[in-house]
Amino acid sequence: MPLASKVHSLLERCLVAWVSAMIRHRWLCLALIFLLTCGSGYYTIGNLGVNTDTKEMLSADLQFRKEYARLNRSFPEDARAILVVIKGSNPEQTDMAVKSLSQQFREQTDTVESVYTPNRGPFFDRQALLFLNVDELDQLALEITRAQPFLGRLSQNNSLDQLLNLLNRAIPKQNDSHSLAQTDSLLLDLAQSIQAALQGGYQSISWQKLMLGDNSTLNQNTGFILVAPRFDYSDLVPAEKSIQSIRAISHEFEANNRGTSVRLTGEVALEHDELESISKGTAVAGAVSLVLVCLSLVCGLRSVRLATATLIALVSGLILSAAFATFAVGNLNLISIAFAVLYIGLGVDYAIHLCLRIQEMIRAGVSRDSAVINSVRCLGPSLILCCLTTSMGFYSFVPTAYQGVSELGIISGTAMFIGLFITLSLLPALLVCLPGKAGASPPESSPIPRNWHSFPVRHRRSIKISTALVALYSIWSLSDITFDFDPVSLRDQGSESVTTFRELLKNKETSPLVISVIANNEKQAREKIGQLQQLDSVDSVLSILDFMPENQEEKLEIIEALDDSLGPLMGNFPPLGTVDVHRQTEELGTLLAILDSNGNAHAEHAHSETVGRLMLRHQLRNLLVILEQSTKQEKQELLATIQKAALENLAGAIAKLTTALNASAFDDLNALPEPFLRRWLSQDGLFRLQVQPRKDLNDLDNLREFVEQVREVAPNASDLPVIYLESGKEIVRAFQQATAYAVIAISLISFIVLGNIRETGLVLMPLFLTAILTGASTVLFDNPFNFANIIVLPLLLGLGVDSSIHIVHRLRLMQYQQSEILKTSTARGIFFSGLTTVFSFTSLAFISHAGTASLGLLLTIGILLTLICTLVVLPAFAVKPKPSFS
Repeated sequence: MPLASKVHSLLERCLVAWVSAMIRHRWLCLALIFLLTCGSGYYTIGNLGVNTDTKEMLSADLQFRKEYARLNRSFPEDARAILVVIKGSNPEQTDMAVKSLSQQFREQTDTVESVYTPNRGPFFDRQALLFLNVDELDQLALEITRAQPFLGRLSQNNSLDQLLNLLNRAIPKQNDSHSLAQTDSLLLDLAQSIQAALQGGYQSISWQKLMLGDNSTLNQNTGFILVAPRFDYSDLVPAEKSIQSIRAISHEFEANNRGTSVRLTGEVALEHDELESISKGTAVAGAVSLVLVCLSLVCGLRSVRLATATLIALVSGLILSAAFATFAVGNLNLISIAFAVLYIGLGVDYAIHLCLRIQEMIRAGVSRDSAVINSVRCLGPSLILCCLTTSMGFYSFVPTAYQGVSELGIISGTAMFIGLFITLSLLPALLVCLPGKAGASPPESSPIPRNWHSFPVRHRRSIKISTALVALYSIWSLSDITFDFDPVSLRDQGSESVTTFRELLKNKETSPLVISVIANNEKQAREKIGQLQQLDSVDSVLSILDFMPENQEEKLEIIEALDDSLGPLMGNFPPLGTVDVHRQTEELGTLLAILDSNGNAHAEHAHSETVGRLMLRHQLRNLLVILEQSTKQEKQELLATIQKAALENLAGAIAKLTTALNASAFDDLNALPEPFLRRWLSQDGLFRLQVQPRKDLNDLDNLREFVEQVREVAPNASDLPVIYLESGKEIVRAFQQATAYAVIAISLISFIVLGNIRETGLVLMPLFLTAILTGASTVLFDNPFNFANIIVLPLLLGLGVDSSIHIVHRLRLMQYQQSEILKTSTARGIFFSGLTTVFSFTSLAFISHAGTASLGLLLTIGILLTLICTLVVLPAFAVKPKPSFS
């Protein structure tokens, strides 16, 4: 007897003995599995965690991971920080928001470890002018000197009527483009403030921007706060309490300060939002999958008893698999967290095939117990083979450096054996215990239309030709397959952290996609900076050395001269004056008359009616009409609002300038604030160089060029662009390995068990065809491979082999009735099993987490292609025509 036959016979005897024991001791079996399931559920709830760090999904032994770890060890301050991004309508509002929020965050000692505001604080306020170049400082001094008389008058009477009076005097005298442009900015801002007040809103004038210019590095409408949270590792989401606290403060601040937005991003916030997205999404997907699987079970089995038993077995197997995951890996990652949905789709397969075979025998008049035992005898060996090949598909992930899917391989591969154990123990016990009819019944009709039963055989020549043509076209299109290297694109694109991250990418000065290079000393740092600045892909290189201003003596002379020229203006600026309704109304009318007169008299000059003048004329008319119709109290309140909006920031701008005029020379790096210094110069003397890209790194070719050129100069370079590129390379390499391992393992196991080269080839043929077509579908549907869905190809090898084995095994038993293969319970089982799997994976395609959604979409496409290749293509190649007797 051939070895394969001996193995097959031995398996049959063992399976019959096992299932007979389960049936005899059915209540004991049910009780033990019930206790085991409850204990597993309790253990899982108390111990299973989730790790959302995408960098941790690759082995820490990889060289680029070691370099990134070294970078974080040398400069750990912001390695695990929340980045709070603040946007105000003007620089003053942003400054106020940064100061207020940073103070509130510091007070949250239970949830916040530390707070850092980059490039802000007393040192930078005092030395701000030294960081301008000489030309910028000269221009600034000139602008402020020109504005000195205007500011001097306001320092004597800080009121709206004084401001209007000064404008009434200044406008008719303007005759050069520079003074026109300066005044027009103020007029435009005043017009917008009046418009906001008339509409019930509020918009203050930025005197800092008017004095220092729109393009000054001293003016920023965006501010940043780095918050190091306290992590509670006893919680499933360690940063949950910190983020909730920070967001509560931020939302309250936004509500009380219209025009200011406060958003969170950075590694911690991205991971938190991702975990939240995945948790909600997979929970909903799991529930939807379970409902759809239940519906498909009832429709496919057409028996409440069989569907109920299958569902109980499915839930029990899922809980046991989750307990194994908790024991084996402890924490699920962003890929292995999808194992629950995978199990719902796959764990039900064995039960469906067994139930349909039992149902087929009962309809043939066999008793319930005998039907269960005989079904296991006939089907058991192929179920074991399916379990082995599917688990090998999963276990092929284990040897790779992609730790994320390596863990998925361990969990899902073992879950297949758990599912098989449940199918061969709990399910038989349930089937003989649950009430239901056991007698014979009319044959069940096939879900496949009658005229399709012989379709693969009748049209096998056409199917073979079509298959060859489609396969060739798909192979040709594989050259257009792409890999999305950006892990942020896998996250929920609508989440606050992702939208904020994307916005920061648009600006070179705020983009997180920079490369960090470590230099051992100042000499090496200067050498590296010189070499890096010569690269085509590099825009600039920033280091601590850039914060030692050049030409300090020359700058200090300019600052001292400016201080002397401003004189008493730099003293204490008076508070806002009282509102004089009568006088301010008169000044408003005078200003409108001057603007009207100026516009009518000089309409022929292009510069006479600027945007600011036109808008202010319109708003002044509206304001005077409203004032005329208002009560005295309403006038007082409206003019008070406009006065505050127009002048409230002036005193702060003067105070900031006063502080900056106290700059002093420094020539030692240690003069820089310690929190700032340690982010650029480590305690052991290492220099951090931040390399900015010249090109858009959303393009893979640009990213590759940038990383490769920088690493030629500095092989130890690290940070996000390096991580993205090297991770992508390593993952592609890992899945090439995994696919090769899966093909070898599945081929060997199939050949050993089947003992026939032809049948082994028939088993493998639909797998390769499905893999080729699925790869081509990523091009057709613009669904590129990424860090999440790249697991699909080796996964499909493990999934698809089950159906092929069932068809080949049934064809072996049918001999000369092979053309009737689609009428059998095997075809029906494959159809409904595939349907439940599609239902399971389709739900993943609609969750907000882009990576999991792409995984669900590609798996759904792959399973549908597997059904076509197994039920249409495989019979066309495998079925032998009936012999003719003449």
